Amino acid sequence: MIKFLSWSSIAILVCLVTWFSVNFYVSDSKPAASHFPYSISTNEKAGLEQKAALGDCDASTRLAQYYLYGALDVDAAVKQLRIAVRCSDVAPKEYLVNILMHNQDKPAVSAEIKILVDGIRKIDPEKATKLEDQLKARKESKP
Repeated sequence: MIKFLSWSSIAILVCLVTWFSVNFYVSDSKPAASHFPYSISTNEKAGLEQKAALGDCDASTRLAQYYLYGALDVDAAVKQLRIAVRCSDVAPKEYLVNILMHNQDKPAVSAEIKILVDGIRKIDPEKATKLEDQLKARKESKP
């Protein structure tokens, strides 16, 4: 279970929410269903869950947004992002790295982050380098 206990973790989460919101509103391909971009109906959620279970990356990413920013359920968001990262889109991989970096001192999490960054590097080497710099800075800033 991922826990955000420090103020720096809360600040990073706020930055992620803002960044995710801007990207969501700027996207032409997926207009918000309502004026609350992270709220979804029970029927829509059920449909997205069915699609996500079959490996639909868009559905998984949408559910991750809902769980992370609407329902405030980080564990469920991570579960959906782990489905979405199987596809070639960089964004879910980057979102997952940004969530997992709070626990990068754990060997299993560190290994998962390395795999994600390597996957990002194949698609966008510059973004992978920036993420590595962020991870290094975060690791160095911990006592």
